[in-house]
Amino acid sequence: MKLKAALLCTVLWIPAPAHADPVTGFFAGVIAGFTGAISPLATGAFGLGGAIGGFFGQTVIGSLLLNLGVNYLLAAKNKQQSPTIEDARVNSRISNDPRRIMGGRAAVGGTAGIFAEFDSDGNFWYIIAHGDAELTSTPEYYLDSIKVQLSDGTDGFTAGDVLTDTFCLDSDGNQYEGTGTRDPIWRIYTVTPDASNLYGAKPADFPAAFANLPTDFYGVGVCYSIVRGKSIRPEKRNNAYRWRGPIGIGEPSVGIVGNFDRMPDPRNPAHVLTDPSTWTPSNGNPAIVGAWFRMHSRGRNQSAASINWDKIAEWADIFDTTVLNRAGVAVPLYRAGVAFADNKPRHECEGEILASCDGFAAYDDQGRWYIEGGYYQAPTLTITAARDIFTAETQTVDDGEAPMDGVIVEYISPDHNYTKQPCAPWINTLHYDGISEPNYLKVPILACQDHNQAVRIARAIGLRQQAQRRAAYGTNIKAVLAKSQRGILLDHNTQFTGPFELV
Repeated sequence: MKLKAALLCTVLWIPAPAHADPVTGFFAGVIAGFTGAISPLATGAFGLGGAIGGFFGQTVIGSLLLNLGVNYLLAAKNKQQSPTIEDARVNSRISNDPRRIMGGRAAVGGTAGIFAEFDSDGNFWYIIAHGDAELTSTPEYYLDSIKVQLSDGTDGFTAGDVLTDTFCLDSDGNQYEGTGTRDPIWRIYTVTPDASNLYGAKPADFPAAFANLPTDFYGVGVCYSIVRGKSIRPEKRNNAYRWRGPIGIGEPSVGIVGNFDRMPDPRNPAHVLTDPSTWTPSNGNPAIVGAWFRMHSRGRNQSAASINWDKIAEWADIFDTTVLNRAGVAVPLYRAGVAFADNKPRHECEGEILASCDGFAAYDDQGRWYIEGGYYQAPTLTITAARDIFTAETQTVDDGEAPMDGVIVEYISPDHNYTKQPCAPWINTLHYDGISEPNYLKVPILACQDHNQAVRIARAIGLRQQAQRRAAYGTNIKAVLAKSQRGILLDHNTQFTGPFELV
């Protein structure tokens, strides 16, 4: 008689109250045949962390889930070794500096050394290449990490002149102190590609200053800044050229903040998803940024047909809903701003977009990708002890057993010149005794640029990492339906009944 392969789904669920958003837990599924082979069926974006080994012991289920937890921790360690979004703020002169793609609102420095010359009048010109993306908003500039004001050309100065006192001299060549004649020393010209011009429009002053420069001196598809430093008489030169820029002659480093790239939005009827020329600028919605990165030639390089656009539209609407922050101001539920180096693994880049909305990558029954975000939705799939569960391992965590007392998310703060900052800690009142020094788990989510968003994500991670109750179940094949579900309804016993998250 021929033996048929038996199917086994192993699922670990962690319960949470119905009011939680999102509910908390961990999910891992496997299919085991009669040969004993085990292969992944579905995994989520987060692992259990430090307590996983003590929970699962030496069972087959426990060993599998322990390995998943260890792999998660190793991946997190390796992830920190890759270039981060914060690293993009730095100016570099190294010859093999990685190129970058940017999406949503991002702060970037860029690569220097592409061009740095004095013109015949003694003015110093240099170029900072920010990255391979279109700048779709009016930029903000930071010189040596100081936010500066640029002239718009209607105030008696030349458009692009840096008017901030620190970067100006007076009529005697001394530091400008706010009175008398202001003499701007630095001028910035912004060049960006757009839908009609891949090279961008160079300022007329630049080729005029260098008549021998080749006419085909272009930066194709690159957003960059041309900086002009005014010629200063030698005895006053150190008053203006006193910065620590990448060239090394006293020029300032250059950073730019802006909204980058056009992205496909299935909610916009004018967008043809296969035609980038019809796309419009993004506002950083993680569902839209995620779909853009999936299709980007230097992202995941997938086709439009590989994405479930109906789901992208559904989640984009959810991410556009607002919540009130601590100042009573309405802010979007989730936003993402990214600047990815070419030498950063693409799956890690996508993982940062997903983390910004406490999300995970899901696939429909046709294998099409979409985002499932951190937003509570009533589960539609029910798993019961009477019909579906045939093995179970459970854990209830007592006070004092948790390895952490709370979570801090590190995010990019616009209020701190777009530097990495810790959010207010989320403290797990179920475990923290309120007396000892709290032990926080720190999680960098640098695609996030809002404090309220960072705190909400910290809470979601904390409830998941430190859930009071955890359960691993062996079920029938019905659990395969959970592959793209955030949560399920469980009916096991008095302790393990209700909504659970599958992570």
